[in-house]
Amino acid sequence: MNEIGEEENLSLLSEDTVKIEEYIKSIIPDAVNIIIENCPNRCVNRKNPDKTTINSGIITLPEDYVKLIALQLSNWKRMVSKTYPLDSEKYKQQTNQCTTAGVNKPVVIDYFNGGKPSLLCFPPENNISLFVYEAKYNSVDGLSGLNSNDPVAISICYMCASLVYSIFENQNSAKQMSDISLGLLTQQQNAV
Repeated sequence: MNEIGEEENLSLLSEDTVKIEEYIKSIIPDAVNIIIENCPNRCVNRKNPDKTTINSGIITLPEDYVKLIALQLSNWKRMVSKTYPLDSEKYKQQTNQCTTAGVNKPVVIDYFNGGKPSLLCFPPENNISLFVYEAKYNSVDGLSGLNSNDPVAISICYMCASLVYSIFENQNSAKQMSDISLGLLTQQQNAV
């Protein structure tokens, strides 16, 4: 929290440490969500569910689903890592028997099946070989796949500091911590 060296103004650091700990715990989900939004090329909280139901090429998504990382059905020749909206030209192509996707170039559409978020897969199949997705953060499960030296994990820590400084209305420090956090993501993405 004292990364920028504010020894003369220790108001935040001299606050009751129990309250600061509560503030930090309460803002972790927001910090993770900010990092997920700003880190499109990297999975922050990867999930690979043991059991996922699929029926006629429709996958009902788990409640903690944020975005698709990888999907491959058993008859597909390659995996898919991008979804298309229901109102896209890709969806219109898939509803036409002459232009629908084959096993060599499968397509996945964001879909609502009975009001539940789902994925509509072309060509359809009832067996999943691979399904990995970005999950929402929850304090019980924590983050999966990140160690403390990972630039994304460090970026989340700086974003937490930024949000705590915001709570204490120290906007200059909050901005500096946010800039460091997003800067780490930019460096990491440029290195890839």
